[in-house]
Amino acid sequence: MIQVVSIFNFDTSKRPLEEWERYYTEEYVHNRRKAPGLARYIVGKTVKLGPADTTYYRVATLFYEDMGAFRRASASPEGREAGRMMQEMAPNSKLYVIDAQDVEP
Repeated sequence: MIQVVSIFNFDTSKRPLEEWERYYTEEYVHNRRKAPGLARYIVGKTVKLGPADTTYYRVATLFYEDMGAFRRASASPEGREAGRMMQEMAPNSKLYVIDAQDVEP
């Protein structure tokens, strides 16, 4: 299974945080969910566990059956549009592609 983890902050020099939140949840996530081969999609906000500030505000985790599914999704019109949208929202985002496996508890 391929796990894709994206961590990012919205570019608040372009829009206020509230506008980015609306754009992200109503447009970006909707578009990303339409990409072929997406098995699971989890979005969240980082949680402060102490007085130190967290570096990133948002985290998204996407799951694909294999690398082929991830590549097809990325090359699809929805995947390309999601890439463009992410560049607009969070040009300094970090993306990690992980060859993951389930481990029984």
